[in-house]
Amino acid sequence: GSFILVDSCLLEAETGGPGQVNIKQRLLDMRTFRMGLIQTEDQLKFSYQAIIEGARQLGLINLVPSFEPAVAEASDTSDDDDVAPPLPPPRTESLKKKSS
Repeated sequence: GSFILVDSCLLEAETGGPGQVNIKQRLLDMRTFRMGLIQTEDQLKFSYQAIIEGARQLGLINLVPSFEPAVAEASDTSDDDDVAPPLPPPRTESLKKKSS
Protein backbone atom coordinates (compact mmCIF):
# COMPACT_ATOMS: atom_id res chain seq x y z
CA GLY A 1 0.00 0.00 0.00
CA SER A 2 2.83 2.39 0.82
CA PHE A 3 4.41 1.86 -2.59
CA ILE A 4 1.12 2.51 -4.36
CA LEU A 5 0.70 5.82 -2.51
CA VAL A 6 4.33 6.84 -3.14
CA ASP A 7 4.16 5.99 -6.85
CA SER A 8 0.87 7.79 -7.46
CA CYS A 9 2.02 10.92 -5.60
CA LEU A 10 5.31 11.03 -7.51
CA LEU A 11 3.48 10.65 -10.83
CA GLU A 12 1.16 13.50 -9.86
CA ALA A 13 4.16 15.64 -8.84
CA GLU A 14 5.83 14.99 -12.20
CA THR A 15 2.77 15.90 -14.24
CA GLY A 16 1.20 18.69 -12.18
CA GLY A 17 4.10 19.92 -10.08
CA PRO A 18 4.91 19.17 -6.45
CA GLY A 19 2.53 21.87 -5.24
CA GLN A 20 -0.43 19.92 -6.60
CA VAL A 21 0.20 16.82 -4.45
CA ASN A 22 -2.05 16.41 -1.41
CA ILE A 23 -0.82 13.20 0.21
CA LYS A 24 -3.55 12.99 2.86
CA GLN A 25 -6.35 13.46 0.32
CA ARG A 26 -4.72 10.96 -2.06
CA LEU A 27 -4.60 8.40 0.76
CA LEU A 28 -8.25 8.98 1.67
CA ASP A 29 -9.29 8.69 -1.99
CA MET A 30 -7.33 5.46 -2.42
CA ARG A 31 -8.92 4.00 0.70
CA THR A 32 -12.31 4.06 -1.03
CA PHE A 33 -10.95 1.30 -3.28
CA ARG A 34 -8.52 -0.43 -0.90
CA MET A 35 -9.68 -0.12 2.70
CA GLY A 36 -6.55 -1.34 4.47
CA LEU A 37 -4.14 1.01 2.70
CA ILE A 38 -1.46 2.19 5.16
CA GLN A 39 -2.48 1.08 8.63
CA THR A 40 0.47 2.05 10.84
CA GLU A 41 2.29 5.24 11.72
CA ASP A 42 5.53 3.72 10.41
CA GLN A 43 3.94 3.02 7.02
CA LEU A 44 2.66 6.59 6.80
CA LYS A 45 6.00 8.09 7.84
CA PHE A 46 7.84 5.89 5.32
CA SER A 47 5.43 7.01 2.59
CA TYR A 48 5.95 10.71 3.32
CA GLN A 49 9.73 10.30 3.44
CA ALA A 50 9.80 8.25 0.23
CA ILE A 51 7.65 10.82 -1.61
CA ILE A 52 9.93 13.64 -0.48
CA GLU A 53 13.10 11.73 -1.39
CA GLY A 54 11.65 10.66 -4.75
CA ALA A 55 10.67 14.23 -5.57
CA ARG A 56 14.15 15.41 -4.58
CA GLN A 57 15.85 12.81 -6.78
CA LEU A 58 13.58 13.73 -9.69
CA GLY A 59 14.64 17.35 -9.28
CA LEU A 60 11.13 18.49 -8.36
CA ILE A 61 12.15 19.94 -4.98
CA ASN A 62 15.42 21.19 -3.51
CA LEU A 63 14.77 21.48 0.21
CA VAL A 64 14.03 18.47 2.36
CA PRO A 65 12.00 19.19 5.52
CA SER A 66 13.14 17.76 8.85
CA PHE A 67 10.87 15.19 10.47
CA GLU A 68 12.52 15.49 13.88
CA PRO A 69 10.56 17.88 16.14
CA ALA A 70 12.37 20.44 18.23
CA VAL A 71 12.78 19.57 21.90
CA ALA A 72 10.24 22.21 22.96
CA GLU A 73 7.65 20.75 20.58
CA ALA A 74 8.23 17.14 21.68
CA SER A 75 6.41 17.70 24.99
CA ASP A 76 3.53 19.66 23.42
CA THR A 77 0.58 17.25 23.13
CA SER A 78 -1.93 19.86 21.94
CA ASP A 79 -0.60 19.98 18.37
CA ASP A 80 -3.42 19.04 15.97
CA ASP A 81 -1.05 18.67 12.99
CA ASP A 82 0.18 15.28 14.28
CA VAL A 83 -3.20 13.60 14.03
CA ALA A 84 -3.04 10.21 12.33
CA PRO A 85 -5.18 9.67 9.24
CA PRO A 86 -8.63 8.22 9.87
CA LEU A 87 -9.17 4.48 10.06
CA PRO A 88 -10.36 2.71 6.91
CA PRO A 89 -14.15 2.43 6.55
CA PRO A 90 -15.91 -0.73 7.75
CA ARG A 91 -16.41 -3.54 5.26
CA THR A 92 -19.61 -3.46 3.27
CA GLU A 93 -22.15 -6.24 3.59
CA SER A 94 -21.04 -7.83 0.31
CA LEU A 95 -17.51 -8.30 1.66
CA LYS A 96 -18.45 -9.76 5.03
CA LYS A 97 -18.17 -13.51 5.49
CA LYS A 98 -21.59 -15.07 5.26
CA SER A 99 -22.45 -17.72 7.84
CA SER A 100 -24.42 -20.78 6.79
